[in-house]
Order: sequence, then C-alpha cells, then structure tokens
Amino acid sequence: MPGTEKSCPCGSGKPYLNCCSRKVCSLDQVRWRHAGQDLRRRLGDFADQPSFAWEAARAQDLYLGCMDQQLVDRYDDFTMERCFEWFIFDYKMSSGKTVIETFRQENLKDLGEKGAEMAKLWANFPISLYEVTMALPGEGLLIKELLGRGRIRVHDVNAAYEIDAGSILLMRVLKVGEEYEFSTSGLALPGDCKDALLNYLYQDRQDYFDKRGTQARGWKSYLKERAHKINAYVLELCTSGSSGSQQDKDRPGKGGLERMAIFAVENWQDALEKINRSGDFTLIRKLNDSSGGFRQAAAALLGQPCGNKLLRMVIGHLILTPSLWS
Repeated sequence: MPGTEKSCPCGSGKPYLNCCSRKVCSLDQVRWRHAGQDLRRRLGDFADQPSFAWEAARAQDLYLGCMDQQLVDRYDDFTMERCFEWFIFDYKMSSGKTVIETFRQENLKDLGEKGAEMAKLWANFPISLYEVTMALPGEGLLIKELLGRGRIRVHDVNAAYEIDAGSILLMRVLKVGEEYEFSTSGLALPGDCKDALLNYLYQDRQDYFDKRGTQARGWKSYLKERAHKINAYVLELCTSGSSGSQQDKDRPGKGGLERMAIFAVENWQDALEKINRSGDFTLIRKLNDSSGGFRQAAAALLGQPCGNKLLRMVIGHLILTPSLWS
C-alpha cells in the first residue's frame, strides 16, 4: 500500500527496500573483497618481518603498558590481535612512518590498482566510535559515526547476528570498493555507555591539543595518536560498568555492563578445548562453513555461584572468529 514503506535508517530518505535491503553483490565488488583479503594477508606478513622485531616489541610495550594487567591476562588473544593491528595502522616507527605507510611505499608497483588504492585509504582510517543503527541479516551492520556525521554500511555477516542495534562499537572501519569492513576484532558496548565515552573523548582530545598548544580541530590526528589509550579506557569501561546507582551495581544482573569480547583465533580447536575445560565458561554454539572449516563459536562467561544454587548468572559473552591476519 502507498505510504506504508518506512524510510531507511541510513538517513538517505529512500524506502528501506530501495536502499539498504539485501542486494546482489556485483562481480567487481567480489574482486574488491578478494583484493582486500590479499592486502590484509600481505600487510600481516610484512609487519611480522624480523627486521621489525625491535619496533614491534616497543609498540607492544606501549600498547600493553597503559592497560590494566588483569585485562591483559584475561583477554590475551584478543588483546594481541588488536595490538598487532594497532602496530600496523597507528604506531609510528623510528622512521616517522607507520607500517602500512612503509609497506605501501616499498610495494606500490606490486599492489595492483585496487591494492594500491586501498592501502592509501586504509593508512588514514583511525579507530573510532560507532553506534549500530540496524543489523542487516545475511549482510552486516548499518552504523553511524559518533564523532562525525557519516553513516556506513559494513559487510560482516557474523556481526549482523551477534551485535544488536543501539550497541556502541570501538572499531576501525576500512573501505573495500563500494563497501566497508571491520579491520579486526573490536569492542561492543551497551548503548548506555555512549555519554560516558563521548565525555571522555571530548575531554581527552582537548587535553591532547592543549599540551601541543594548538586549537582542537577535527578528530583524525587525535584518534590515530591516542588509539591505544582510548582502547585501554574502553576495555576498563567494559569490565567496570559506567551507569546506574551504586545500589544497582551491587545487585546481581543490574546496573553494571555485560562484558562482550570478540577474539580472533588461529588454533580454534585449542581455544575450544580450553573453554570446555574452564569452569568460568560454557560453550553455547559452534558454526562451521560449507566446507567444514571453523567459522565462529560463542561462549557464555559465568558469574560466581549464588549460595547453594547450581545456576550461575551469565555476565558476558565471548565470540571466537578466525584471525583476519593469519
């Protein structure tokens, strides 16, 4: 019936069915995806060279040094995956350049048109905060920038089923042809964290520019240089909670934030065995692709037993996905 079509949440003003509903992926976009996967692999291999060992060790010290060490122990695989990604995109080596900038300079002739274009774009994409507007089943997420005005459609089939509308994401989003993809594992927080996060970022950005004696303009340079500090703050917020009265926080299941972490794993069989042996987790689901290869697993993080009751509250979720950089 005329007039019953809802406008698309992306803000285009078009009906959803004519905008962000499921569409056929073009052959050219498939080529872009393959080029993006190849670029990720080559970047990972390049960054893992012995010649970068000293720089990588220094980057790791900086990244982990600003974090609560209990969080480092608890989220080890997850943390190291994100640390490696930060080393590639944001860490400035003694040359004054990042790994991805160095990679592009040394390999420009061998990257091909698509690879060269993506490498140039990716080098300038910082981590940022996004709010999930809509999950697009079978496709990905529709997200909007909290530090800008853009709305982005992200291709990530798994995220569409695991992340709810209203969630706040700390991610790096990369352009791949006409689509966008998440760079690596990320942090997803409940929507009620938004104000606390924005307050922190605005104040920290002001302090950042004040120390340099310059007027605060834009976000990119701040986000690139402070990415590891922002990550540490958000991880702490994930585990400590940000809103609600003290009475609510002390009450089981109220006030505090549910923890959620997305781990990129290389040896998934070993990871699942550890989960099965752990008394703090229970495996909920394991998914394989059509060829039988590991695609995703989800486990529940259990709270402490209450008295003599056998039931334990679920206080968070762990999602395991194959490593993007392996």
